[in-house]
Amino acid sequence: MDERRTFFRIKNRGEIHAQSQGKEVHIIDLSAHSAALVSDAQLAAKGIIELKINLFSIQIHYEIFKKNREKTIVLFTQEEQINTLLSVLKNLRREIKLQS
Repeated sequence: MDERRTFFRIKNRGEIHAQSQGKEVHIIDLSAHSAALVSDAQLAAKGIIELKINLFSIQIHYEIFKKNREKTIVLFTQEEQINTLLSVLKNLRREIKLQS
């Protein structure tokens, strides 16, 4: 049953790197549908974030959902990219559980 969940979040412990428009973006946590970023990220209202998770890399379209002093929440907008990211996050979650 756990494998069918699509709304789990993974805290970034250093294995998730991101950039947008050539600038590094610090991710707090990530799900297949959204990400929480450190609020000092200078992002456009819509755009593309390049995610690098271990050896995997994807460019994913986003829209800013909410921004406050502590963090910025972005929503991913392309269903195909979301499905790919979900598979990668499931593998990362498995790796994290094996390391524990």
